[in-house]
Amino acid sequence: NVSHDGNLIVTATDPAGPWSEPTYLPDVHGIDPDLAWDEDGTCWCTVAGVSQYRINPHTGETLTEASPVWSGTPGALAPEAPHLYRIGDHWYLMIAEGGTERGHGVSIARGPSPSGPFEPCPWNPILTHRSTRKPIQNTGHADLVQAPDGSWWMVLLGVRPQGGTPGWHILGRETFLAPVTWQDGWPLVGEV
Repeated sequence: NVSHDGNLIVTATDPAGPWSEPTYLPDVHGIDPDLAWDEDGTCWCTVAGVSQYRINPHTGETLTEASPVWSGTPGALAPEAPHLYRIGDHWYLMIAEGGTERGHGVSIARGPSPSGPFEPCPWNPILTHRSTRKPIQNTGHADLVQAPDGSWWMVLLGVRPQGGTPGWHILGRETFLAPVTWQDGWPLVGEV
């Protein structure tokens, strides 16, 4: 809640609720917080920018100062929406970059631990529609998910602009889906 008390965590055993009272994270600064847990139960909070904290999710206490981690393609604007995953032998850090308009894209890096060091994917950005005439634009803010059948998918935000540049989109940002396959330990994103 960036307009009031900052980042917070609420929990529930069932998505329908009931939900807990908020646990505030007063020392975690930044938007788009992402939580991930490593094998020993340490909770990592990664925020836009891209910086990372170890936190106690029950008390809201930060256990480390903010540490900068991989923040995308050199020179790309607005690294945001980080997501940290453990997939196989690697930790993957996926981010949005390029701003939420026509330059938006998704890039990814991997490393041996939640804090890296991270090596970028050789074909970053792994998804972008910038400088194309594709009907879905502003693609970014993505998440990787694995379906019950073992297939991989990317869930992402985008818009369907109409009219001239910059165009308008009466539905605003929508959620889209794209298939993902893996090559040499890196995700390959199919058609949105």
